[in-house]
Amino acid sequence: MDTSIESLWKKGFLEMEALAAPKVDNLYRQKSKLLTERMTRAQKIDNWGLLPVTALIAVLVAVKIHWGMSVYLTVILTALFLYNRRCIRRTEGLKIGDDVYHYLVGYRERMRINQRRISRILTIGVPLVILPVYYYMFFIQTDKAVQAIESQGLGLFVLLVVGIGLLLSLMGYGAYWIGTRVVYGRIIRRMDQMIMDMEELSA
Repeated sequence: MDTSIESLWKKGFLEMEALAAPKVDNLYRQKSKLLTERMTRAQKIDNWGLLPVTALIAVLVAVKIHWGMSVYLTVILTALFLYNRRCIRRTEGLKIGDDVYHYLVGYRERMRINQRRISRILTIGVPLVILPVYYYMFFIQTDKAVQAIESQGLGLFVLLVVGIGLLLSLMGYGAYWIGTRVVYGRIIRRMDQMIMDMEELSA
């Protein structure tokens, strides 16, 4: 008698778990979709915001400095916009399918890859954007380049330029990671927490 009651209890619990499992899976599927859609939307808004900034910089540089510098900066910033859009489309192309956990892990990993690549680009790109403008404004237009080289020596002048370039690289890298944490930090934390929750459920 006790054995039959115990078996009935076990059977009842198994049936309840079987009924609950699809509901839990559907819940995580919906939450994952909402989170990834929010992330993609935020990235698109952030990236499209680069275009008016590029236009403003191009006009100011063309008026205040030189049209050649304006074209140079426009090409670099437009290339960054196109690269960001390509990264977003690759991430957006991931499909949930039947496995919500692996979809979310794959989406998160793709985000990490994109962030690493963009941080490297900005580490190189910020000096490439700022140094030529600075050099043109303060050395070419004012003829101070020759004076600086004559007074300090070519070696010290090159060392100074390299030092400023490294400082700008660090600033670009740091600004990108701080901006990423501020803009996307909440969504990323929720995504990581959801992955941890699913791992605990499957353990």
